[in-house]
Amino acid sequence: MARNWPRLPAHETLEDAALAAPAGWSVVPIEALYDQLPVGKRFEQKGTSDSGLVPVIDQSADSVIGWHNEEPGIQASPQRPVVTFANHTCEMRVMRRPFSVIQNVFPLVGKPSVCSTGFLYYVTKGRVHLEEYKGHYPDFRRKWIPVPPLAEQHAIAEILGTLDDKIELNRRMNDTLEAMARALFKSWFVDFDPVRAKAEGRQPSGMDGETAKMFPSEFVESELGRIPKGWRVGTIGDLIAIHDAKRIPLSAREREQRRGRYPYHGATSVMDHIDGFLFDGTFVLVGEDGSVVTEAGLPFTQYVWGQFWVNNHAHVLSGLGGMSQEHLFLLLSQTNITAFVTGAVQAKLSQGNLRRIPTVVPPPAVSVRFGSAHADLFARFRSNVEETRTLARARDELLPRLLSGELSVANAASAMEAIA
Repeated sequence: MARNWPRLPAHETLEDAALAAPAGWSVVPIEALYDQLPVGKRFEQKGTSDSGLVPVIDQSADSVIGWHNEEPGIQASPQRPVVTFANHTCEMRVMRRPFSVIQNVFPLVGKPSVCSTGFLYYVTKGRVHLEEYKGHYPDFRRKWIPVPPLAEQHAIAEILGTLDDKIELNRRMNDTLEAMARALFKSWFVDFDPVRAKAEGRQPSGMDGETAKMFPSEFVESELGRIPKGWRVGTIGDLIAIHDAKRIPLSAREREQRRGRYPYHGATSVMDHIDGFLFDGTFVLVGEDGSVVTEAGLPFTQYVWGQFWVNNHAHVLSGLGGMSQEHLFLLLSQTNITAFVTGAVQAKLSQGNLRRIPTVVPPPAVSVRFGSAHADLFARFRSNVEETRTLARARDELLPRLLSGELSVANAASAMEAIA
């Protein structure tokens, strides 16, 4: 299940749960709180598409395995949310739109007059955890938990849901910002739209005159096809500084002993948080071994900033020749690296092969202008992420205290006002 979600007590018996129950709360098994919905047609990944009207929920942390345009298996809406539980991974999420599921994903709604669906999500997520790949649903159903009266359930779900709604809004905003940055990168450096426009006697759209002057009005042939005149074919090695020598891997036991606030990055994501950092600034991380390349042939790439630690499974990079870290991130995340990945058992992208990847190199002035054009966009992106981290910490601190009765709804509401 989600690695950073608070772990909640999982009581095996009525007696154990009763000892933890505040006055006025009931004690029930989880299965008494919900109704399990029929699922309609179940899907497999091979039966889904990359786009469509209806998402298909699987057991992964990302949850959406694909899309389809058939009748949805489960009806959900903002007014009637549905909680899903993944049997083998314990992942849970709240759906507010029609969806379908694969095998071993169970849709649940709060039992009328017993439990609100929003509260069901918060009070049950984190009660069981992925320990081995097996069916966890029977164990989940049998856990005993304290439950407050219905009115208090709604209030708790409202407080926690407000934080999660803002987190989700920030995520969607950042998806939009990143899509805008990727689109402009593709226009300038892949499709060469400004050059095409000038070659046809047109003013490049969405571009001021000074920026337009930086682009030629002709193409020349190269080993990578037609490229703008004055640009050249080079390699990724021409554009990057590699900081791998500063990396230090830590074992799971070492990380457990060094819990803290600094992100510990692996090949694809943050693996943990520890008490120290190795890097301070903005960098691009690219998977070196293990998880290196996506099904589309693209590298696993992370845009990171602040103070953080990196293990030896990700290259740590910054840009050269006027190239900002943001420009480098967009370039690498859209570069096919399949031909440069080695290893029959474990995939690897070595420093040498990373440097050898061919690319079109623009004049430094163009790279600098592109970085300037995106500075505000990525500043908003980072601000949204920082706010999301603050909101998530607040939620994770409030959640166990609210669900144990340690913190009253009134006091939690005051804390929420301070956060806002």
